Amino acid sequence: MMTLPTDTNVQSCAIYANKKSTTYSHECKICGASARYFYFGVLSCDSCKMFFRRNAKLGQEAFQCRFGGQCQVNIYNRHVCSSCRLAKCFKSGMKIEMFRLSKLTRKNKINQTNETKTKQISQYVINVIRQNQIQK
Repeated sequence: MMTLPTDTNVQSCAIYANKKSTTYSHECKICGASARYFYFGVLSCDSCKMFFRRNAKLGQEAFQCRFGGQCQVNIYNRHVCSSCRLAKCFKSGMKIEMFRLSKLTRKNKINQTNETKTKQISQYVINVIRQNQIQK
């Protein structure tokens, strides 16, 4: 015996179909290689992530395209023109502001904070000792 779909079943099927169509393509927005995660705001492969991390702070001025800035960047030739690859990273939406602090920088910040606290405590102890000497 066959049952006819109810309005509820049809609606849930439509919702499921819409959700399914919004899944990520799992393709790097820069070179088209396989990608699983968002790095610096863009779905990108590990290779493009590391390229951007190494070169973004240098800026576009550090590189010059020998082919007039019209290079195609894909998985097979992404290493040919750094200028066009970096430009495509920025055009795709990668942001320098999304860099995390390096471990070394975090350690330095922690050490500076600890040094500041130690200085504050030392100064407090010195002030207490001076006040005790004045009162005697």
